[in-house]
Amino acid sequence: MFFSASSFNQAINFDTSALYDATELFASASAFNSSVNFTATDQLMYTRGMFQNATVFNQPITFQTTAVTDMRQMFAGARNQPVNFQTGNVQNMDSMFESADAFNQPINFNASSLMTAASMFSLAASFNSPVNFTTSTAQLTNTRRMFMNAVSFDQPLVLQTDLVQDMSYMFYRAQSFNQSVNFNTSNVKDMNFMFAGALKFNKPIDFDVPRLRQTLQMFSGATNFNQNVSLRTTSMLTTTAGMFANASKFNSTLSISNTSGVINKTQMFLEVPKFEQILASWDTANVTGCVAFCEYCGLPSFPLCSPCTGGRLNSSSRGSVCHCPPPNLNCEPSFAPREERGREREREREREREREREIER
Repeated sequence: MFFSASSFNQAINFDTSALYDATELFASASAFNSSVNFTATDQLMYTRGMFQNATVFNQPITFQTTAVTDMRQMFAGARNQPVNFQTGNVQNMDSMFESADAFNQPINFNASSLMTAASMFSLAASFNSPVNFTTSTAQLTNTRRMFMNAVSFDQPLVLQTDLVQDMSYMFYRAQSFNQSVNFNTSNVKDMNFMFAGALKFNKPIDFDVPRLRQTLQMFSGATNFNQNVSLRTTSMLTTTAGMFANASKFNSTLSISNTSGVINKTQMFLEVPKFEQILASWDTANVTGCVAFCEYCGLPSFPLCSPCTGGRLNSSSRGSVCHCPPPNLNCEPSFAPREERGREREREREREREREREIER
């Protein structure tokens, strides 16, 4: 109704007794900051994107939301007012406060019907208030990116996660977060980048993960992390590539109960100079990707790949140790942008041509 009405800024006084859908009602109404007065809204079911990118709107909202099932993106990019809603029927809160840079109000929601909270506070740069789901979150299946780039957030978090399947990027670059994570992870399949770039995170991890398939860069760049990690029941795990890459302090006990199904361990401990654990007992029979696996750890055997391609394999008190000293193209991070890798290869070819010209002279 007022979608992208860039100059609209009038008070709203509507009879909404029959209203059931307010999707994007004021979305991108960039000048709107007037009162919203609705009569009974007991039929209202959809508030998706209702104030999304209404960047100056900052008025109290008191309308009834008892029947609402979808609050996706409701305040994405908007407001900093208390949110006192009835949420007992809400199933979807994806991106509800995403990119709401100023939002920093406590959350007290009935989450008995909540199924997905993906990106709920992603990029909410100021948010650091308690998140209190007043009922269990027993229906919750998706917390992907829930606090991604929520750079100020550091509050205790109590979630019932029995049904959650995707925790990837959940605390990605949540740079202040350092709280214990006591989650039920029995149905989680994806933990890719879960704590990547969480610069202050330093709590022990003890997860039972019978369905887990991927831990790609799970702790990469978590530069303060140095706690024991226990992943139990890991028979489904296939990828641990970059799992601790650039987690520069990590040298604690790592227990992964079953690695027989893992095929990709590329750069698992790249740029982790303190990691000196002995991993010789790991089952690596199916690993086909292991370049730059680690620099100083005691290596397991890799029958199908070479962990030191372009580097050198040394003996030590920890067993075989791989050193891949820079510059070495075969040890470069595979996660570097493709263009940069191409430029580096071209520079190396040019250096080789220059060496050949020197020999000819």
